[in-house]
Amino acid sequence: MYYYVKDVIQSAHKLNIPIVIDADGLFFITQYPEVIKGCKNVVLTPNAMEFSRLYHKLVGAELPKDEDEIVCVTKVGGLLGNVTVVRKGERDIVSDGNKYLVCEHGGSPRRCGGQGDLLSGSLGVWTHWSLKAANNNAATSNMLTEYGAMLCASYAACWLTRECNRLAFCKYLRSTTTTDMIQEIGTAVRSLENNS
Repeated sequence: MYYYVKDVIQSAHKLNIPIVIDADGLFFITQYPEVIKGCKNVVLTPNAMEFSRLYHKLVGAELPKDEDEIVCVTKVGGLLGNVTVVRKGERDIVSDGNKYLVCEHGGSPRRCGGQGDLLSGSLGVWTHWSLKAANNNAATSNMLTEYGAMLCASYAACWLTRECNRLAFCKYLRSTTTTDMIQEIGTAVRSLENNS
């Protein structure tokens, strides 16, 4: 399996096709981080536990409890050769090892199972749009110019997911599900476009 995954990632890297890696893919990358090292077209989306395991693998030490989260996420992105890392949590931290963004927008006290899937799926779409805008010199945003397509796409996906969560929670409170969040995508995208 290692060789198949490695071949897919390396082929995508050569063709400059972006890849979002979540869940079981993160488990694989934690075991074989060299597969993505230097692949700037890769975005990892670990939750706190997944990030802790990845940090331990790369640094050779436990994730320090007293160190700034931004520093740790930036360190991991750098050690992976400027791969973009989206550390999901109470606040989402996005870094490519050089620059970082923090998304604390919206959200709710209710974290839904499948919410990370919404983030990963929307990240694929935002990455496509951001790269297309950057490659066509259609960057209408200072943020895209300053942070680049991968960081901006990652931030947009975090913002969108948190806004969907906030909107759904306003309607369904503690019974909110990811399906309820999906129903809010259109409203959330319009809100994001208006806030850009």
